Amino acid sequence: EISLGLVGSEMCIETAITPASTQREIAWAYYQWIAANCTYDAGDNTSVSHLPYSLFHNGKAVCDGYTGAYNLLLKLEGIDCYALPNATHIWTVATLDGETVHIDATWGDQGNTGTKQYFAMTPEQSYALHPWPKENELPQ
Repeated sequence: EISLGLVGSEMCIETAITPASTQREIAWAYYQWIAANCTYDAGDNTSVSHLPYSLFHNGKAVCDGYTGAYNLLLKLEGIDCYALPNATHIWTVATLDGETVHIDATWGDQGNTGTKQYFAMTPEQSYALHPWPKENELPQ
């Protein structure tokens, strides 16, 4: 169990993370946790839904809220990552166990579980789903 103090309140995330977990296993555990604890804000879509705070506090967010929250969790684990946007969407690029992968926590949220289709995609797989301007990439 991992305890995070966020925005003045304590949130506990129960995951299968152990000291022996690989970065990929840690990223998968948080990906699954987000899918189980957040829904896409297709209704109000207020400005707060664009913030990681909304995912943790309200249990709903839009893509930049999902991505910001996911990246926060990865960075707290020491995993290098950044957000990659295109004109209509944003997702995560992370280095897991030495491999650069793309992870879309928003599209991966299929109810109470995260689908593997949008987890640890190659750049080519990700680009086929949501192309981005190459200038949006961070240098490797």
